[in-house]
Amino acid sequence: SQRNLVNVAASRAQRTLIVVGHPTAPSQLNVPTLASLRRAAMEGVGQVAAEWMVHSAAEERLRDAMLANGLAPLVKPVVNGFELDFAFDTPETGKIDVEVDGDQHFDPRGRQRRRDVLRDSILQKAGWRVVRVPAWRCYREAEAIVAEIRLAFTAGTT
Repeated sequence: SQRNLVNVAASRAQRTLIVVGHPTAPSQLNVPTLASLRRAAMEGVGQVAAEWMVHSAAEERLRDAMLANGLAPLVKPVVNGFELDFAFDTPETGKIDVEVDGDQHFDPRGRQRRRDVLRDSILQKAGWRVVRVPAWRCYREAEAIVAEIRLAFTAGTT
């Protein structure tokens, strides 16, 4: 009787949503959100490219260049507890993490760089290849970065 509660609960989930219930309940209750959730759970949703979830203009520039060149990255997926900037994870591409390093990656004491090295090491042990690009290249050389990403695809399949 309170359809909005289901909509609110489903829209607030940030990482995972677990719904427990009887399989025929959505059709009996006439709650479209529950019916959609059930359909997604039963049929799967595949890879979803959240095109709007970028954190900087540099990321937006690179995302737009990838989309313009026929690449559909996953945007901001969480892998092994890390939020990636962009990812490709298909049999054709292999597991590729594309990271855009902004100004925060160049702190004088090198703390962020040490974190990046550790993070990359963890991801690489999990089978990911990491492609890091400085933010300035996304403004000047976005097309070249896309070409490098394509090369990373072929490097992983040979």
